[in-house]
Amino acid sequence: MPSGPLAGSAPVGGDGPPTPAPGPPDPAELARLVDERAIVEVTHRYCAALDGRDWAELARCFTPDAVAVFGRVPGQHEGIAAIQRVCRRSLEPLDASQHLVANHLIDISGDAASSRCYVRAQHTRHGLEGGKNFIVAGTYEDEWKRTPEGWRITSRNLVVTWTEGNPAVLARHAEEGSVAPGAPTGAGETEAGEGAR
Repeated sequence: MPSGPLAGSAPVGGDGPPTPAPGPPDPAELARLVDERAIVEVTHRYCAALDGRDWAELARCFTPDAVAVFGRVPGQHEGIAAIQRVCRRSLEPLDASQHLVANHLIDISGDAASSRCYVRAQHTRHGLEGGKNFIVAGTYEDEWKRTPEGWRITSRNLVVTWTEGNPAVLARHAEEGSVAPGAPTGAGETEAGEGAR
């Protein structure tokens, strides 16, 4: 019995027109692909910086005057120092975190770009009443600028789609050290209960 991918089909003959040889790659298309790959890489480095608590690397993902809104965390954070500060205050008390990004959609126009990607962020803090894990899922909506150092984020907006687990994992107490890690958190002490970075 015939086998193989064309079993049962008519034999492929050589009577048709020859397949044209591929032409040279389009330089504009190659440039676009390179830019898209560079932008995706920065989103990956951002996640690695958060999970590795590498705040200097985090700064290299943004322009110095970048602004960020982190889900349900109040306010707009302006400038890299403010962005570093809110990330450190939320993530340094954790035992672990893992940020995953996917489904990148990127629109490039010259030296500017906009992008969207999904994010799923797992946060873990042991010893809390109500559970040790809190997951935040949503979308990063970003604006970008091409700089001499490469593509950098000028604006980041985290839109939270859903959460799961114990919001106290991401709670930040009003005064550092005023409440022992793992202690129950009052509503007035929480800044970042449903935000993520």
